[in-house]
Amino acid sequence: MLEEVLSLTKWKKKREILKELQRMGINISERKFRKQVEINNKLYGEGQANYYIVHGNNGYKLSFDWNEIEKSIADKRKRALTMLAECSKAEKQFQRRNNLRMDELV
Repeated sequence: MLEEVLSLTKWKKKREILKELQRMGINISERKFRKQVEINNKLYGEGQANYYIVHGNNGYKLSFDWNEIEKSIADKRKRALTMLAECSKAEKQFQRRNNLRMDELV
């Protein structure tokens, strides 16, 4: 896990984290790093990890503080709702266009 090789007790930007890992001889892509954060936070939600990796404008950090965790979760929920709304609009537009084409054929 990340805490075994990386100190995240203070906020760090993703770029800084990746450079620090590279100096340790650990080459990890940005995507793989985000996946590791996702895995850790999933384990936290299942009661198998002791900390949550919060994210925000300041970067990432390990947290046990419910207020920080709550803010991170609220941001994630907001992003999810935004993505769902975008998907819904795209689907509705596709259906509208499809219906117009069907009307033209009739």
